[in-house]
Amino acid sequence: MIRCCWLSISLVWSTNRKAFFTRMAGHFGLAGTNNDSTPIARLLLAYPSLDVHELARSGALVDGAVMVFKIPDGGSRFARHEAGKFQIDDQAISIRSHPFLRMPVFVCPLCSADRYRLHLIGGVWACRDWQKRRHHVDYACRHTQRSVPAWHRIGWLRRRIGADPRLFTPLPIKSLRHHRYWRLARETRALERRLIAHGENIANVLENRHGRS
Repeated sequence: MIRCCWLSISLVWSTNRKAFFTRMAGHFGLAGTNNDSTPIARLLLAYPSLDVHELARSGALVDGAVMVFKIPDGGSRFARHEAGKFQIDDQAISIRSHPFLRMPVFVCPLCSADRYRLHLIGGVWACRDWQKRRHHVDYACRHTQRSVPAWHRIGWLRRRIGADPRLFTPLPIKSLRHHRYWRLARETRALERRLIAHGENIANVLENRHGRS
């Protein structure tokens, strides 16, 4: 049996995802540019998702492999890969090879298109395009923290390297042979330094305005 923690496969429920949408970060930007009034139910980040690349790296796409998806609320879900299908809950998701690259892809159960990621909304796993038509959901970067430079990019990088999603927290230490990890870690720290500089610039602008008032 292969076990994967919920963070490594992005199977995260909305109760945990709310941590990514705090209003504190809005103080980095100028008024009138953020739109944090968008309900979290309209954001894809609020729903569980499956990434075919992460499943492949974890060994979940080997025939006969059984996955235990741990849920932050204490529950779990079981999935099994067999005969080219990934069975999770009562839904079977077909998996096939990419037409040009040596990598697997999901076959969206609703539109039959090749997809790297599927989202669970309303009890159905499907691609982003289909879920957007059915439930009117969208990427968070189009609706929240749009005035904060690289806010969502930093969050994406931290999830990719398995780090704490909170900004400026320590990054895990890995061997120097993990070249891809260190490349993403360097980009994360560079963007966080830019974010600090952006905050300092906003503070200076506000101080100057206050001094003239």
